Amino acid sequence: MHRAPGHLNLPCHRVVNKAGILAPDYVFGGADLQREMLEQEGISFTEDGRIKMAKHLWIPPKEL
Repeated sequence: MHRAPGHLNLPCHRVVNKAGILAPDYVFGGADLQREMLEQEGISFTEDGRIKMAKHLWIPPKEL
């Protein structure tokens, strides 16, 4: 995702692993920037810095 062209305006900062761990530092210029962007969207984190996946996990509708 970090190689996606900027003009596409993809919300790449929303891509995290299944444990809620943020991307490696090289992807967004640091995990702090990714976390800041997610917090601005209302995403909450555990004390160890992971996304609260039970609260924020997107489950697609069955018709997709």
